[in-house]
Amino acid sequence: MENGYITGTPSDIQLDGSQSPPSASTEINFSMNLDSTATDNATSATDPYAALFNYYDGTQEPPIGDSLYAYSSTITVFDENGSAHDLSVYMDPVTTTDENSMVWEYSVACDPGEDQRDFAGTDMNTTSGAGMLMTGTMTFDTSGQLVSTTALLWPIRQWMQPIPWPRRTGHSPNSIPTATPSWKPTSPDQTKIRR
Repeated sequence: MENGYITGTPSDIQLDGSQSPPSASTEINFSMNLDSTATDNATSATDPYAALFNYYDGTQEPPIGDSLYAYSSTITVFDENGSAHDLSVYMDPVTTTDENSMVWEYSVACDPGEDQRDFAGTDMNTTSGAGMLMTGTMTFDTSGQLVSTTALLWPIRQWMQPIPWPRRTGHSPNSIPTATPSWKPTSPDQTKIRR
């Protein structure tokens, strides 16, 4: 220090031996604003509450076309080895005749090429469901308050009935929708990860 000023040449800082062990993501909190005037892009005359899900095809690139949802967002999560994986959340309003509520369909998916789940002896990454983790609906009242949710955990294909909010739907101890991905190793020295 010279005359009250720090002097010297800047150099790299080295933090030897301070690496922390990897930690898998265990919970995601997600919020977004939805436009009540948004257009229903994924439509179906026979199953309007699962139209977005029915258009999804994990064998295609991209698995769902940009014109089939109103909003999407990507969330980065980490596996047990500290490797990053992206989850995509797709949102689309559902056209209904009920003037007292608004329904939004959602789907949560990972990269189909990283999907290592097995369902009854079938590798999910070879099917149209590759990457699809969860789909469902959220119902809002006319003031925009969430009043119920549904969730379908893929590949279980068992709908959970609409549950009044704030009691949530799902399989976790807190009844929060829970998806269980199994990631493809991101490097040759990683083993298959089952979660």
